[in-house]
Amino acid sequence: VENRGGNKEAARAQLVAVFDRLPAADPLALEVGDRLLDLGDAGTAEKAAARVEAVDELQPLASYLRGRVKLVQGDWPAALPLLRQAVVAIDTSRAVRRKPPLLFKAYMALGAGYG
Repeated sequence: VENRGGNKEAARAQLVAVFDRLPAADPLALEVGDRLLDLGDAGTAEKAAARVEAVDELQPLASYLRGRVKLVQGDWPAALPLLRQAVVAIDTSRAVRRKPPLLFKAYMALGAGYG
């Protein structure tokens, strides 16, 4: 709601508060980390990637978050292999195949890295 209202800092603060309350291996860390990256918060998103790695069925998506973090940080040479790995994982892993929005965002991030 805050983000749609144009108050990105309030939206980021609320997402950080949600993230801080999540259990260590909560699958919601993926969604929260992804939204935080949309708002430019690479630091908390990096922590979210570590939590995503702790969820067995979501481990392949940690490279997606880490790749997007590297893009936000301007380190596209490090981002591109992580994002390519994420595209393959999202496309082939049964557990994460049901995440077409993430596949789209991974391709968009790859394009941004090459652009």
